[in-house]
Amino acid sequence: MDDLHTKTAHSAGKIRRNMNQQHERVGADEILTMFSGQLRPTDRLLYPHNTVDDIVLGAFRRLREGGRRIVLVDGSFDVPHPSHEWYLRHCKYLGAKAVAADTRRALEGGLVALAVTVDADEKLARIKSRVAAKGGVQRPIYPWQTRADRVAGYCYELGGKAHPVADLVTVEGDSLHRGTLLESSLLLAHGLSKKGLLDDLVVYGEHAETIKEARRMEVNPLVISDDVVYDLNPQTNERWSSSGIINRAQGAAVPYPVTRSGDLRAGISR
Repeated sequence: MDDLHTKTAHSAGKIRRNMNQQHERVGADEILTMFSGQLRPTDRLLYPHNTVDDIVLGAFRRLREGGRRIVLVDGSFDVPHPSHEWYLRHCKYLGAKAVAADTRRALEGGLVALAVTVDADEKLARIKSRVAAKGGVQRPIYPWQTRADRVAGYCYELGGKAHPVADLVTVEGDSLHRGTLLESSLLLAHGLSKKGLLDDLVVYGEHAETIKEARRMEVNPLVISDDVVYDLNPQTNERWSSSGIINRAQGAAVPYPVTRSGDLRAGISR
């Protein structure tokens, strides 16, 4: 009997060693190949290098298919936090309210297309680098591709199905696109409006000059007040902000560094 136990243990140990060796041989290339080398599909990302206006207009014509209402919003989304996603959901919701009294049906049915222009690295470096109120460091923290990927990956669940928050994510504000529709979000909004490819431009309330310029260009924006608070950072009990996260990463103290989540049970009924 002892011999049998010894042989069994030896066999089990050999199997474990073989499995460990196989696991150790799994490298990054194998993982990247299995998942197509991408964290998220790129079919909603737009960063054209040539024939920019033709490509952009073609993309927005596809958004218009089925008579969808098109909403446009701009942002940097540098150092992501929950309120970024809530803000974009808010933008899409405003479009849904304009489409139908039943906003849930509009959102479930894909009746609204949200396009997001993510600020180019050049623009962020120009307007936010070394600015004390923006964290006082070189910006961007994350390159455009990383920020755009994250925005493109935001989803909401309605009717038992996941829906993308952003239907198209593109760029604005870099030298490559100077003289094109992607030179700025306002030029894009103006150009799309003239082509009948934009219904709503959404602007955050703190950007007073952008609001004023949009109105001058006869693109009447929907303004989301900067008083709106979707969620609080549990470490500070204040609204989320990218600059606050940057300050924290540089050693700034917070009143509640150790937090505890609410009661989460992975969908199990309580």
